[in-house]
Formats: sequence, structure tokens, C-alpha cells
Amino acid sequence: MSMKNRASSITAHGMIAATLSIMAACSHSAQQTGNDLEFPDIDVSENYPQETTYIQDIGEIEYIPLELTDSSMLGTPTITMTAKHFLTSNSEGNVIVYNRDGNLRNTFNHKGQSGTEYTYIDQLLTDPESEEVYVVDKMMSRVQKYDLDGRFLGTIAIPGNLFQDLFYLKDGTLLSIDRKNVADEDLRKQYGVNETPYLIIDDSGQPTQLPYRLKDPVSDLLMYSSGNSAAGISLWVAPAARIGSQVIISEASEDTIYAISDATRTPILAKHNTHPANGSPTLTAIDGINTRFVLIYALEKEIDMNRMSAPEPAMFIYDHKNPGWKRTTLANRDITDDAAQKTRPRYRLSASNHALADGYMAQVLSAETLCELRDNGSLTGALSEAAADLNEDSNPVLMLVRLKE
Repeated sequence: MSMKNRASSITAHGMIAATLSIMAACSHSAQQTGNDLEFPDIDVSENYPQETTYIQDIGEIEYIPLELTDSSMLGTPTITMTAKHFLTSNSEGNVIVYNRDGNLRNTFNHKGQSGTEYTYIDQLLTDPESEEVYVVDKMMSRVQKYDLDGRFLGTIAIPGNLFQDLFYLKDGTLLSIDRKNVADEDLRKQYGVNETPYLIIDDSGQPTQLPYRLKDPVSDLLMYSSGNSAAGISLWVAPAARIGSQVIISEASEDTIYAISDATRTPILAKHNTHPANGSPTLTAIDGINTRFVLIYALEKEIDMNRMSAPEPAMFIYDHKNPGWKRTTLANRDITDDAAQKTRPRYRLSASNHALADGYMAQVLSAETLCELRDNGSLTGALSEAAADLNEDSNPVLMLVRLKE
């Protein structure tokens, strides 16, 4: 189906999104989003030219050591970014607020079961404008709202489904995506999956189901069984992620990557070869995007049962100033040890693993690794300076990258 035909079927609360009328009619032409960006289709099986991309060539880097105190001890956290602050949480249930320079502003902890508390922090969301904090507590089927100082502001009820992902949209509304039974093939066959999984939840807890239908929802959790035992591996290619002011939807079953803002779903680009010859889906995610660049991360959802490991991912980059898709490997000139450039997929430089401002990517660098590289003489420049006073027990350093225009 052409992009034009796909777009004409999309509605939002019964209204056709006006921005979709500008989409190109041919699925092999450049696609235009509501932000007037144009990116050509991508075929993740195509033998594009291979190159190494240095982060310093595509972005401006800041290294931000995150202050350590008794209440702000971190592992390798997920970061939520506003204009003035970074927020995260830890295993103790602390919500941790950093100033833009990495100095600790404050922490608060409201673990408990009362009406103003949370039993567990399943997700931490933030309104980037008001800086209100949303703590998702799936066990209690609710979201608790606080200000930056931890003062309770209210509760939003969410549907009682522990498999839902939640994303902040705007004006106090949340996007809920129901992924119940999606990861487990046996449960899919027995109970089915929700083919219209998108809900908008307003600040009163009122849900509105969006009409966007998925023919085959796919999870980034790969389930497998051997005898009477079962296990799962997360491939860290989430099909939905908040990037800047929008939630990016890159379902393996869809031939288009979309952005959702408010209740409007707008195509970003078309993608091909979502199901290769062996039938397993190819998961894709946008790891970075602005008016100049788009970086696509792709991974075939197949496990090597002999090694119990996932296949190697691929990254693709498109640069409007040097047109043409390329396969790429990201490298950092401030790390001279080539072996240290490779990171686990979960901790890669990405906008889809965090919730950042438009045009940013981030990576969390562990203090232990940085100390080892520093002591081996493998760090240079600003990263060497950021690691100078670290010890192995320090909090990590946030590498924040703003893509060049």
C-alpha cells in the first residue's frame, strides 16, 4: 500500500490528520513529516556502504558526572530530561533530581501503599514544561503526580494491565500501549493480543482508545522454552519510545515508522524487510533524529539457541548534507581503546533508551569502566577531564549529545 493510501486511513478522534495529506504518494519517495522533515525509505537488508561515524562529527558532546550522595546512588539509570534538570530513580525507590550540571538538586521517596504513595517505580515520566513528575505504579494501576520537591499533586488511574507501556505526551495526557501477551507465543495463541493497543489517558484518568490497528504487535522481549523451563531475553529495541516532543512507533509489523503527538499519528519514513526470509521480524528503533540526521537501530528478532544470545544489531545513518543511507558504527574520539567502543545494546548512545529534548541522544558511562580506561591511558580530551576525580564507586557520567544541524 502506498504511503498516501496508508495515511488516508488514519484518523484521530474521528478527524483525519491534516498533516498527512502532504505525504508522498509513492512508498519509495522521500517522506515528509508534520515538521517538514524529509527522509527516504530504508531497507534494513540493503547492502549500504559501511563506515565508522565519530560522535564528534555529528553532535556536540557534554560529559556530566552525576553527583553521588547516600540518596542518589545509581547503577546505569534511564534519564528523563527537561530544560533545567535530569531526573532518574534507583532501586531504593528514590526519585532523583539533578541540575543541568549534574549536581544533585534533591531526592524524594514516597514508597508505601497510601493514596499519596507508590509501591514501586515502574516508570518515571516528566512533563518537560511544568516539570511535574509522574511515577507509574503498575501494581496499583495508577500514576502518582508530584512536583520536583516531592509534593503530592494527584493520582491518575490507568487500566489494570501490568503489561502496559506509558509515555507522556503533552498537557497532562499520557499514551498507554497495551502489550499483554505480545511477547509469549503460547499466550498469543491462547488469548490473543490487543490489535488496537493505543490509549490516550487524560489527567483525570479518562481513557480514549485510538483507532490505529496493528496486524501483528511485536515485543522486544524474546521468550523461549526448553523442557519445563522458560526464559526471556530483552533485545532492547523497544518498538515505542519518547524522543523529544513525540512518541516514536516503529512496530516490526508496520511498514512505516510513525510519530504520535496528541492523538495524531504522522508518518516519518517507510521501512522494508520487516520479515526476512526466515520469517522472524526485524525490530527497528530511531536512536536519534533532528532536521539533519536520522539514526536507525535494527535487530532481527531471533536467538541463537546454541549460544543463548541475540544476533548483532545494525545501525544506519542518513545525513541531509551528505545524502544516502549508510551502515555505521558509532565511535568516540575521546576513547582511544578500540575494544572499549563496543557497548551492550541496552547502554548504547540513543534517544530511545531515555526521554530527552528534541535533537539529543545520551549514553550513561559507568564509573568503573571510565576508571579502567583512564588508568590505562585510553581517555583524552573532555572525557579524560570528567573522569579525573572518579573512583569505581562513583556515580556514572552522562554523555549528552546534541545532534548538529
